[in-house]
Amino acid sequence: MRNVLARTLLAGSDGVPLPVESWPGLRALHGETVRNLDIGVHRDGRTTWLSTSAVPIVLAGGACGGAAVALLDVTMLRTLEQHHEQMIRLVSHDIRNPLTSVHLNAQLLQKALTERGWKRSNALLRS
Repeated sequence: MRNVLARTLLAGSDGVPLPVESWPGLRALHGETVRNLDIGVHRDGRTTWLSTSAVPIVLAGGACGGAAVALLDVTMLRTLEQHHEQMIRLVSHDIRNPLTSVHLNAQLLQKALTERGWKRSNALLRS
């Protein structure tokens, strides 16, 4: 088991490697409850994203008798979130270009009308 863990890189959702003492199971063994911590498991050129939770198992005398750890594979969910963010960026970009063109043409029209004596208070030019 130690060999497998030594070849596995665990990282937080920000991509920063997690030190061993930050792993949920070990934190639970020290009495801490961990809820919904996203961890990327980087192994063999792939990343698997896990939502992890861990709780200590406290014995009658108060000593820690172990830990219960739950792992949920959320790789597909993260992939869908990345696709969603990419789609939002693409749509925003596609909308921004035509709006810029319309805005620039409106400014040119306002300038031309102003030069011909029209005032901004005219109904067509109110913003």
